[in-house]
Amino acid sequence: SYSPRVILSGSMMPVMNIGDVVILHTIPGSEAKLGDIVMFPVGSMKVTHRIIDVEETEEGRYFTTKGDANGEPESDLLAEQDVQGKVVMIIPKLGYATLWLRGAWN
Repeated sequence: SYSPRVILSGSMMPVMNIGDVVILHTIPGSEAKLGDIVMFPVGSMKVTHRIIDVEETEEGRYFTTKGDANGEPESDLLAEQDVQGKVVMIIPKLGYATLWLRGAWN
């Protein structure tokens, strides 16, 4: 299935900017690969970052993720079962109205 999400941070600039809409394709984590931009939960938030390394273990596959604009990767590894979707399309600026309605745009 496919679902839209509005980007709320600049961590993936210049590929994705605040207010862009991404289309996520729900995939099993086993299909995620190096270079994919994936969405995953961090606490109560959803994070959309790039897979920069893949580690195969006896317990399964784990990913190192990083926002393109961030200096360092995420400190925690992402388990493949926690991947919620892969970005398949980016629509620039389409989410500005949603941000304004939510009060997130200053």
